[in-house]
Amino acid sequence: MFWKKQVAYEQKLQKSVKNVEYYFYEHFSDGSFDLEEADNMKEKLLYVLDEALLSLGKKCQVLIRFFYYEKKSMTEIAEEMGFNSQAVATTTKYRCFKNLKQKALSLKKEIENKDNR
Repeated sequence: MFWKKQVAYEQKLQKSVKNVEYYFYEHFSDGSFDLEEADNMKEKLLYVLDEALLSLGKKCQVLIRFFYYEKKSMTEIAEEMGFNSQAVATTTKYRCFKNLKQKALSLKKEIENKDNR
């Protein structure tokens, strides 16, 4: 039974990757991710995003997964995760995404430094 849930989750994840990539790309204000710049840029972006997500705490990982991958509303997320209100869940999502962005930018710089060596 568990493997069926895992397969379903992975299928949803694959369908959502393009939306997450686009959203993630759009929120880099410095425009440093030019997906047309290199053939492997998409793979690097996915790697950076995956590593940045894994470096977050469990609560942030779950919240981001619910919102971006599973397309749950903030009301649903607040109820499922036990937040006091939708506003608290929204604020937490903002903080989690801010941390995700910072970690992703840091990882991106590390990759660029390795590529330049």
